[in-house]
Amino acid sequence: AACFVFCSTNTAKAETFCVQTSSALQSALNTAENNGEADEIQIVQGTYTGNFTYETEEEYKLTVKGGYASGCTSRVLNASNTVLDGNSAGTVLMGDSGESADFECDGVTFQNGSAERGGGLRIVSQAGNVTLSNNVVSGNHATEFGGGIYISSNATITLANNTISNNESDSYAAAANIHGSGAGEGTLVFTANTIKGNTADEAVGGLSTGCRSVSLTNNLFYNNSALWYHGAILINGSNSTRVINNTISGNYAEGRGAGLTIQMDDDSDRAEIYNNIIYNNSGFYEGNDLDISNYQDENGVASPVSLLNNDFDQSSA
Repeated sequence: AACFVFCSTNTAKAETFCVQTSSALQSALNTAENNGEADEIQIVQGTYTGNFTYETEEEYKLTVKGGYASGCTSRVLNASNTVLDGNSAGTVLMGDSGESADFECDGVTFQNGSAERGGGLRIVSQAGNVTLSNNVVSGNHATEFGGGIYISSNATITLANNTISNNESDSYAAAANIHGSGAGEGTLVFTANTIKGNTADEAVGGLSTGCRSVSLTNNLFYNNSALWYHGAILINGSNSTRVINNTISGNYAEGRGAGLTIQMDDDSDRAEIYNNIIYNNSGFYEGNDLDISNYQDENGVASPVSLLNNDFDQSSA
């Protein structure tokens, strides 16, 4: 059964859906696509099997929240109590906006998805803000990019307090592939997430991003691996990179850059790397803990890099 509750104010229209079956969840997504309102879908605790889709040309925000009791009268915020299972048949939840619709998801587990891009979550918005908080993305698979998560937006992309674990990619970015809709666009704010046990058959076991501005703060990257390069993190072509208070440990790559890799293209690009523990990352090439290329255009001017108060293994390459 599904409960539909309509709410409105004098300043903005909004609709709230309370769902407790897989079919009701997809029905709510279908309605939200073109009802001309901001929508919030509240999911009752339980397991929902399917490949859920939301495709809109509107600019209204969609919010998806898990953890509700029957009737959505109360909520317990714990992603383990609300599970969306893709049954290895496609992306678990796909959101696609041709305009500037914002997307938010809070307190949901995404598991057993399998797709070309974004096995667990695939969010594409031309210029909408994307916010993921308190979610678990685990046990998903991609044949191309983003075994767990694939996000493309030119606006602000925020991930906070998520666990992204045990995802796989046959190609790149086993945990997450996050970038702007165009080259060098978008802002990534990545805070207090745990990325562990993800595996890429080619490159980037953990997070790959090419957003214009990247901020990584208070995250744990542990036991991620890639058979080629970049075991935990690849930040490529960002104008502003800040990596602060992270632990990056126990990651592996057969090529270079098992821990943190930063590639800088323009003279004006800058990176600030402060107060991190980057330790015990291993591989067979070089730059096991930290690999920075700040001279990629080879024009005689290096992009500035600041490193302060970081812990490295002084004995390794």
